[in-house]
Parts: sequence; C-alpha cells; structure tokens
Amino acid sequence: MASAGNPTGLVTTPRDIARMGQLVLNGGVTDAGVRVISKAQLDALFVPTKTNPSYGRLWWLNGGAETVGVGVNAPRRPGPFIGAAPADMVAAMGALDRKLYVVPSRKLVVVRTGQAAPDRGLDERLWRLLVRGMPGG
Repeated sequence: MASAGNPTGLVTTPRDIARMGQLVLNGGVTDAGVRVISKAQLDALFVPTKTNPSYGRLWWLNGGAETVGVGVNAPRRPGPFIGAAPADMVAAMGALDRKLYVVPSRKLVVVRTGQAAPDRGLDERLWRLLVRGMPGG
C-alpha cells in the first residue's frame, strides 16, 4: 500500500479538496446540477461563532473585525483572519497544513497541500501574491 502522507485516516488529493471547494462555490450544487447540501445547511457553516467572529462551523471566515487564533488561550487580535485575502474568503484548514480557500466574489478555489509551512506567515504571503496576480489586483 502506498503512503499518501496523511496518517490521520482521511486520504484526499488536491483535486478532491478542490471539488469540495467548488461545491461550496456552487452553493451546495454539484457540477451535474444535483443539490447535495441545502442552502440553509451551507449558510450555517459560515455563521460566525460567539467566541470567535472569524470562525464558523469548521470554516475560517475572513473580513471580520477581530480574530481569535488557534489553540488554548489563543490571543485575540484586531482585523480579518488573513488581511491580504479578499473579505469574502472562507477557508478550511486541515492536518499537515492542508488548506482550502474559497472566494465567491472571484469565483476562486485555491488548494494548498504538501509539507507543513515553516512559519505562520504563509497565508499572508500567499494571498499577497495571489491578489497581485488577479485582474484589478
């Protein structure tokens, strides 16, 4: 058996992750036009929690006025989750630093897999580069 590099039990390819992002971007409807997630269920994922305005139900939400970091006793800081990213970006963050970003206003899905980033500044650097490459960016 080949190792996919993920000891957590769920094995996904970047394409699998991107398809999940496209499902979110399509409002819960598959490319074949089949609704698999109701609009109400999908919308509920992106309602900020009372304890962290930048976090919904397992999704990080950008564009808020305040963010609480990850972990016990995580500090609060003013501003969005990722300052360089569009305000409507939502992100799923997973094991081994896998990331799925969905930006409805740009009809954009971005997947990041590979080794864990060497520092916590990856998101800001990545989004500065992505926005610079977008039309009007």
